[in-house]
Amino acid sequence: MKLKFFGEVIKGILKLKDQKGFLDYIKTFEGKKVEILITKFKKSRSVQQNRYYWGVVIPILCDFTGYEKEEMHEAIKLKFLYEERVVKGLKIPTVRSTTDLSTIELMDLMRRIYRWAALELSVNIPDPDGYIHIF
Repeated sequence: MKLKFFGEVIKGILKLKDQKGFLDYIKTFEGKKVEILITKFKKSRSVQQNRYYWGVVIPILCDFTGYEKEEMHEAIKLKFLYEERVVKGLKIPTVRSTTDLSTIELMDLMRRIYRWAALELSVNIPDPDGYIHIF
């Protein structure tokens, strides 16, 4: 099981928000080798962005394509979030999840969807500001 712990580096020292929880979790690995990964915090997509995506963007594209919401979502991911990773010399196809996108990455995805919908499908997706302020 993976858990995320959040903190801040101040003057070269890591200050965790849940120091006790972190130490308790570390104890569960007694006698085992571990890998520790530290990354820069990125703000996840906002609730408003998620509502706009599922409540406006996806339904408009579903109306045009005839897809169900989940089918359209999967098609969007395949078209825009497909990546090939090289693992031990082999190309492995992967598709990123929208839940892993930061607010900025989701804004970029929306722009790419708008452009694709307009140019290739002749479908206009209204600006999010007309619905809710999210950007």
